[in-house]
Amino acid sequence: PIVQICGGEYRTVLAGTQASLHCVVDDASSITDFWWEFKYLRYPDVQRPLPAGSQVIPISGGIQLLLPGVTKEHAGVYVCVGENGANLVPSQRNGHASVELLVQGEQEQQKKEK
Repeated sequence: PIVQICGGEYRTVLAGTQASLHCVVDDASSITDFWWEFKYLRYPDVQRPLPAGSQVIPISGGIQLLLPGVTKEHAGVYVCVGENGANLVPSQRNGHASVELLVQGEQEQQKKEK
């Protein structure tokens, strides 16, 4: 099985909006667990907790990550990992599937709210 991110490896979202990331595997019957990891853009080897308010939702053949009201704190690399009970499931590259999330327009959004 191969873990894949739906929608590409790079996303730019507007501050204050909701981001939705999807991860699927081509043979979900062989996966015993899925999870998301969150890493810094500049230091992709450093893992940090998912942002407050994040929701991980099971979907057919994978998982979805909802990030409501994104801010610059949500910017980073989100990694989807699948496990088959014995090993981590390989992905298209580097043993995982990841998406880089950039947040745009936070300053403009703050001005509108004032």
